[in-house]
Amino acid sequence: MGKASNPRSAVAAIDLYCRKTNGRTLKRLGSCIGASIGKNKTESRTSVVAQAEKLEILRNRRLKNGETCVTAIDAGISNFAYSMFKWYKDDEVPTLVEWNKINLCQKFLGKHRLKMKMDPEDTWKVGHGLLDMFTNKMATSDLYVIEKQRTRSLSSKNVLESVLLSNVMEHILFSNLRNKQLYENADGKYAVDSSNPQKMAQYWCDVKSLKTLYVRFAQSAGLKVQNDLPTNDSDSILTTKVSKTIRINLVKTILKNAIIPQGYRKCNVTPQWRSKVEEQLHVGKKFKLLDCVGLGPELGTRKDDDLADCFLHGLVWMQWLRIYESVAETLTRNGGVFDQKVLKEFNEYCMSLNTEWTYMSAEMKGTLAELKLTNNLENGANEEEMKTNKLVKRKNKL
Repeated sequence: MGKASNPRSAVAAIDLYCRKTNGRTLKRLGSCIGASIGKNKTESRTSVVAQAEKLEILRNRRLKNGETCVTAIDAGISNFAYSMFKWYKDDEVPTLVEWNKINLCQKFLGKHRLKMKMDPEDTWKVGHGLLDMFTNKMATSDLYVIEKQRTRSLSSKNVLESVLLSNVMEHILFSNLRNKQLYENADGKYAVDSSNPQKMAQYWCDVKSLKTLYVRFAQSAGLKVQNDLPTNDSDSILTTKVSKTIRINLVKTILKNAIIPQGYRKCNVTPQWRSKVEEQLHVGKKFKLLDCVGLGPELGTRKDDDLADCFLHGLVWMQWLRIYESVAETLTRNGGVFDQKVLKEFNEYCMSLNTEWTYMSAEMKGTLAELKLTNNLENGANEEEMKTNKLVKRKNKL
């Protein structure tokens, strides 16, 4: 079949073929390009098309300009983290170009200030400073993805002011970026998205059950499975902790493979980042991402999860773009004209897709989760159970 006289755009072609396909195919495609899974086929199709519109911006920039750029932001107050990835047209994988973590109060209100207040003057200064940093002092990205902060009940007496401030700054930064587009006619320069962190986490490490993770790892390693493990499918606190551990270790693995490729190459690094990562690898001990970035003690808590999440959030959009490009190329081959053969190819490709977590071997999953497959496993698990019980008691007390 020849090309149409007025070929459909990639997004219009995806909309057409999503209408023709089935719900299972839509769900598989949606989970692998970052779209929400709707309650029915119509909702799923609408979500897939909406995500395709954002990814099409990145695809077009990469085709026309030879590169595309994504900045991912985790809008904390003391632990505000961001990463920037560029994907050059001729490169197999994207390149990490920026990665940092800052204290918003010290950065924009002065080092003499110990705490940011829930005050319009403070939030305005910080919001203005962030906008200037991302769009003037740094190279403008094609897409800014701001991690959607968890919402808490404002009626709760236990909601910390810092938590509310994180939500406020997320909204202010999103609004500032969008308003700059409107008032400076910069709509074609970049896009802004409020990105769900759960989609990112599900793509990289969908840990539904610690017990299942352990059993599969033990079986693949030829070890005897302990049937009396204290962990089970309802250990949500433990699962959350392990999920953070996996994401932090995954970033370390990706960085190591960017320097010394060992079959898991997900990104390149600039010479500057190569030097920083190599320095930590040569230390000969388990390095922290904070040390890799080169942050000092002024940030307070030395935790790596914010850096890991913004890193993986930026990189996952590049993963989704890779899949979207394959779909767009297939569906626009004949100018977007409907063809049963193309529909069959589309269905088969979508059903072949899986999240990164699904592709990983049981050994890799267990290593990232730091499972202790030794005789001391049960003791370690009991220690974790004791910690969990303490957390539950403390929560109930509050």
